[in-house]
Amino acid sequence: MTFTITLQEIVLTLLFMLGTAIGIYLIVVLKNANQLIINTNKTLIDNRRNIDRLLMHLEEFSNNTTFLTHELKKQFEKNENIVKSIFSGADSMLAISDTTDHLRILAASFTEMIEAVKRFFKK
Repeated sequence: MTFTITLQEIVLTLLFMLGTAIGIYLIVVLKNANQLIINTNKTLIDNRRNIDRLLMHLEEFSNNTTFLTHELKKQFEKNENIVKSIFSGADSMLAISDTTDHLRILAASFTEMIEAVKRFFKK
């Protein structure tokens, strides 16, 4: 008894096996997707009351967030003015320090000139 196997039969057998494997994989994927949907629905049902409460207060949360944002913006603008004032004061203090140094140098020069005049008249 001899069997003749043709290339067409081999290809058909491989395609059948591939189709079966894809079908089994598809069944597993659909089973997992179904389980995921069931878990999601269960979670939604369990948390329905919390979700409803959150949605009722969502507008209030939004208003509070908007209010806080505006208040923080105002405070940052005030702080910006304060920082500008501090830098302006620091610039003024630097100018005063420079002027004081210049006056000290002039006073030292004037003192040296007076000493030179004294020495001149002493001779």
